[in-house]
Amino acid sequence: LVYLQKTYTLYGGILVQTGTSRFYPPSNATLRQAYLAVGTTPSTGNTRVDIIKNSASTLNIVNVQVGSYVSSIYSMANTPLLTTDYLTVNTVAGSGAANGSLVIVYTIDNNPLA
Repeated sequence: LVYLQKTYTLYGGILVQTGTSRFYPPSNATLRQAYLAVGTTPSTGNTRVDIIKNSASTLNIVNVQVGSYVSSIYSMANTPLLTTDYLTVNTVAGSGAANGSLVIVYTIDNNPLA
């Protein structure tokens, strides 16, 4: 298997956003996991990213907890991705983290389950 890590970085503050950071896989593949990192730790309330496939199915909700800079690694349940599929994210910043940056990392492999 060849694993690909696709990284998105959002600079200039974490805003409440819907459907941002669209990603199309370069070939049919399988989404394995995702995690987040933030430049400023949330002081109250988690920083949250909903990972969504084709603007329809929420695959998982990934959180950076209060006082942390990195989330746990979240399973994406071996979601099949075709080249016509895409991922987007909805973001919500915890208090104190809104001025920081956000990094989203997907782990994808080239062994499609679709």
